[in-house]
Amino acid sequence: MRTFNYSEIKKQKWDSDVLSLIAAIYKEAGKQEMYLKQRPEELEKLVEIAKIQSTEASNAIEGIVTTSTRIKQIVEEKTTPKNCDEQEIAGYRDVLNIIHESFDAIPITQNYILQLHKILYSHMNNPRVQIFVIHSLVSTRPSRPIPTRLFSSTKKGLSQRLHIPFNDSP
Repeated sequence: MRTFNYSEIKKQKWDSDVLSLIAAIYKEAGKQEMYLKQRPEELEKLVEIAKIQSTEASNAIEGIVTTSTRIKQIVEEKTTPKNCDEQEIAGYRDVLNIIHESFDAIPITQNYILQLHKILYSHMNNPRVQIFVIHSLVSTRPSRPIPTRLFSSTKKGLSQRLHIPFNDSP
């Protein structure tokens, strides 16, 4: 995984165009804060609309589709998924909610991304998906043990078939 050294940014010289853009971003952020305080209900409605549109568009890119009505119901947690596509949409909803609620505290690490990936497929009872998640962990962490908090004891049989070490203790 690549790392980024932010201390190098401090040493860099910035031209006036870049500094103007940064100032404009801060100005707009101030407007957003004011809008948040004045009209929180309207902003919350916009966030919910954006979540539905994001879910529909992102899943369509992956070839995962259902009706707009079903997507809205799934995102609003007013129905349960009926098929594999809808299960994946529900997982996307869960990950999107985590990101919206905790974006400032989420570390961008390989393990956390894999945890989000596991949540993405948490509504699916497809062993092939479980194999993919376990394979991702094994292939990206060949010399380190699999974090057991990611798996419930129901995965024990699957991990044995794949010859992957499994420890069901907490």
